[in-house]
Amino acid sequence: MKAYGFIHCHSDYSLKDSTNKIEKLCLAAKEMGAKAITLTDHGVCAGHVEFLNACNAIGIKGIPGVEAYVQTDYADHAHLILLPMNYEGYQELCKAVTLSNQHMLTLGRIPSPVMNYEILESCFASGNVIASSACVNGVLSCILLHNKHILHEIDLLKRRQKKYPAPNTLEMKLLLFEIEKTSIEVEALRSEKE
Repeated sequence: MKAYGFIHCHSDYSLKDSTNKIEKLCLAAKEMGAKAITLTDHGVCAGHVEFLNACNAIGIKGIPGVEAYVQTDYADHAHLILLPMNYEGYQELCKAVTLSNQHMLTLGRIPSPVMNYEILESCFASGNVIASSACVNGVLSCILLHNKHILHEIDLLKRRQKKYPAPNTLEMKLLLFEIEKTSIEVEALRSEKE
């Protein structure tokens, strides 16, 4: 089976994810039959010129992109693939990466640029950039995993609640009767001591 293209690739410009040299990455894609390849390094556009030159040299379409870290309500650094559709989109992408460098978050030991909703809205409102879910740490995955966590918590609470009788059951009424009976006995003992 021939590959049409790869839309989520990292080079050695992604400090935590890859040791791939750009030229070797592009050659490997070409050997697998890819017609196009993207470069989506984490939070940087630094390898784009080298990447586009390597793609042009071997005759495949190079699409410069970025895998951005995005601060969301569900994760401090969810991943989001951003791919420009045209030159305006590329300019918007570069602007967003530049702005994200003003919002650094240390992940492990490496400071990383993080985009927030304001950056996304201000840079990508024109529709010149395609966003993709990235990986299991993607924006959509984080929302789904957060919901999964909430459902797990609800399940734990329901199981804990099952250990106790419901208020309107016979079992609960018997327990309340026993409590009332014990209260009367305690009050009687207290009265005797006085």
